[in-house]
Amino acid sequence: MEDQKRKSFIVTTLAEQEKNAIVDALNKYGGNQTKVAQILGISTTTLWRKIKKYRIKPQHEITDKSDR
Repeated sequence: MEDQKRKSFIVTTLAEQEKNAIVDALNKYGGNQTKVAQILGISTTTLWRKIKKYRIKPQHEITDKSDR
């Protein structure tokens, strides 16, 4: 039982780190997904799937909402 808790904690932590890395890279490169995929060493398709998986919003949507 304790092993299962540790595994789920590790998976969640890694997923959060992956999401944060993607968000940081998207912010750094102005949302340029081709450049971000290249920097992260993944295909643009894989990046798109991860953006969808983590429900990462495009940078302009985040910016637009904060202006209100």
